[in-house]
Amino acid sequence: MIQSRCVLCGVEGENFSSFKPSGNFTSYNYLCSGNSLCQNCNEVFTDQHYRRSSWVRSTGETVFCTAKDMLKILLSPPDPPFMLYIARSGKKQTYLQLLRKGSNLSKTAFWIADEDLGLIRIVTQQISELTIFAREAYEKLGQQKWKLYNGAPVHDWKNQEICERIERLKHDPLWQLVVRLI
Repeated sequence: MIQSRCVLCGVEGENFSSFKPSGNFTSYNYLCSGNSLCQNCNEVFTDQHYRRSSWVRSTGETVFCTAKDMLKILLSPPDPPFMLYIARSGKKQTYLQLLRKGSNLSKTAFWIADEDLGLIRIVTQQISELTIFAREAYEKLGQQKWKLYNGAPVHDWKNQEICERIERLKHDPLWQLVVRLI
């Protein structure tokens, strides 16, 4: 038998499927060398539902879910090994980065892929603290998410500590993710 290398995850093996991207495929920068797909990557690559939806994959089973469900999952991740992907518009193939990264083996620190933000390292304690703060800031700043993304205007600085912390956090991809998901 001829050994093949999966272009997505890099694993070597036999009986892989041929990698045949469409003419519209532009994510070559996410690929390893080779011309084949392992069984796992072939399923994810050929089923467009994986690109268009948020999902959790654990022990070979995939659960498609809403982005809102993902915050609960991030705060209490499944038992390893697992992968998490958060879609937004379903147009980008950012999930391919996750396949290349491989499964997570820890519930306390792990990687996810977000369609817009790319790979993000999640530390459960940190995301828990950011979620609590984001919900508090959202309430105190008039339930307007744009203030959490961009920083609050001067008239909101009566909540100075909150506004200063948002100013420090607003460019952090983890903060942007939490704000989107609350």
